[in-house]
Amino acid sequence: MINKIALVLVLLATSSCAQNKGTVAKINQAVTNTNIGVCKDPRPQMCTMEYLPVCGLISNKAVKTYGNACGACSDIHVTQYVKGECENDALERFLDGSIGDALPKKSTH
Repeated sequence: MINKIALVLVLLATSSCAQNKGTVAKINQAVTNTNIGVCKDPRPQMCTMEYLPVCGLISNKAVKTYGNACGACSDIHVTQYVKGECENDALERFLDGSIGDALPKKSTH
């Protein structure tokens, strides 16, 4: 009888851990997505000078650090941005989908 109770407890603990992993993954994805900004028309014509840096994706070809989201979106070629300054691998990460929603780079093979 004790073995059956122990087995039930182990199964319950295992199933709840599996459910929590899915929840954590969903939370992590939601946090990642909240860091992505998408530029929409009409584009801003004037922006404040506050410094809250963002890394803007320029026509899926380059990245540039802008002083803030407004400054990034005032550039007609910026499609989206993520919070923070651009890191060395930012373009690669945009294009492989690690950050942002850029279309993947087409293979030339």
